[in-house]
Amino acid sequence: MTRRILLTICFLAFTGAALAAPNFSGNWKINASKSKSGGQFPLPDKFERKVTHTEPNIQVTTVRSGFQGGDDVTQEAKYTTDGKETTNPGFGGSEMKSVAKWDGDALAIQSSASTGNGDFTITERWSLSSDGKVLEVKSKVAGGFGEFETTYVLDKQ
Repeated sequence: MTRRILLTICFLAFTGAALAAPNFSGNWKINASKSKSGGQFPLPDKFERKVTHTEPNIQVTTVRSGFQGGDDVTQEAKYTTDGKETTNPGFGGSEMKSVAKWDGDALAIQSSASTGNGDFTITERWSLSSDGKVLEVKSKVAGGFGEFETTYVLDKQ
C-alpha cells in the first residue's frame, strides 16, 4: 500500500512538472553577439521586448530601431497560447492574424498579413533557457520578397 501511494505521488509530481509551461514574462534586450540576422535586413540597433504572460494570455511590446531609418518603432501584440486566432496591428497599417500554441515547451506563433507590397507570413518559435534568463526567438519570414530567417537571443533585464 505504501509503495502504491509513493508511486502515485511520484507520478503526479512528474506529470505536473512536465505540464508546466514556461513563463516568458519580463523585460528582454537583444544580445547582438549571439543573435543572427538573415536576408536583406541587418540586426536592429535596438530590440527590446516587454512580455506579460499569464497563461494562456501573452501581451508583447517590442521597441526596435536601426534598420528602419533609425527612429524607434513600437509594436504591440496580444496572443493566446490555446490556438485561437488573434488580430494585431501589422506593418504599414495592415492587420496581422496570428495563432500561437505550445509545441512541447516552446511557443510556436504563425502570423500572416496582406500589405500593399503583397502577402507575407512570419513563423516564430520562442524558447526559454532552463534558468529563465535567456529567450530565444527563431523567426522565418516569407513573402513576395523571398524568405529569410533570424534568431534573436534576448537577455532578461
